[in-house]
Amino acid sequence: IQHNVFKTLTGRELGGTPNNAVACGSLLFIACTDENVVEVFNLNTNNSTQIKVNAPRELATDKHSVYVSSYEGKVTKIDVASLTVVGTSDVIGNYLEGITVVNGFVYVCNAYNKTADPETGYDIYDYKTNVVKLNSSDLTKVKDITVAANPNIILTDGNNVYVDSWGNYFDVQPTVQRINASDNVTPLTSANWMAYNKNKLYLIEQAYDENWQSTFKYKTYDLTSNTESIFLNDIDKTIFYPGTIGVDPLSDEIFITSYIAGDYGYADYSANGYLMRYKNDGSFIQKYETGVGPCTLVFLAHYELQEVQEES
Repeated sequence: IQHNVFKTLTGRELGGTPNNAVACGSLLFIACTDENVVEVFNLNTNNSTQIKVNAPRELATDKHSVYVSSYEGKVTKIDVASLTVVGTSDVIGNYLEGITVVNGFVYVCNAYNKTADPETGYDIYDYKTNVVKLNSSDLTKVKDITVAANPNIILTDGNNVYVDSWGNYFDVQPTVQRINASDNVTPLTSANWMAYNKNKLYLIEQAYDENWQSTFKYKTYDLTSNTESIFLNDIDKTIFYPGTIGVDPLSDEIFITSYIAGDYGYADYSANGYLMRYKNDGSFIQKYETGVGPCTLVFLAHYELQEVQEES
């Protein structure tokens, strides 16, 4: 594992909140929320270019364009060839989170809105229940699709779209749902983190024990048979508090990031985390130390990079 790669190669920091990343050919697009930019890092030349986008949050690509959700409630479209912004939607929501693109449409999660309580000054959260569907060509709105409260993670298998709604962290539980090509919504299971590989969803479900300590279940959901199974029995709680899950599409290996425990037994959001690597059957391979807040995984296939470059 190599640390501080961006700073080592470019001579500068990414910033305080690089939130999400997606690869498109030889380019790695990185959403830096507080810096109001999308960094475009060239994997061949090690150069990086900044594209101005206000409060960028999550990214998706169809290999020709990159689509960016934002906390401004808009979606931005970046042309990969020219590295310029070629479209911005109207305000379609509030705090937009996960985004995906399939079959000529962009789907984006309208997670919540927040306002300050005039008496206490604390934030009041209003959890939303819609995924917004846009035309990918010009980012015009097609419709709102009603889902469970607080949609955050969204991905596609190339035909259907899968949404992980996180609920209200109290009496509305997290829910994974499928949106089919006709925009019909079907609840599938409960989970807080989600990844996709070869017709399976890889899921982490969080619950609480009698002492209000977090417990986690690591499972798969087979999209052909609509059945669940456990892929990892983390009996010794090697994974303290997950940050994200991903599956390498070539090796089928499973990667799970985690925070470490802080002084009071909760996740430490200012300390280095770690990455756990498993075979697809759940057997352990290796553990790596990461930087602070490991919450995005991007898998790069070298032959695919060359193929996309030649096609371009």
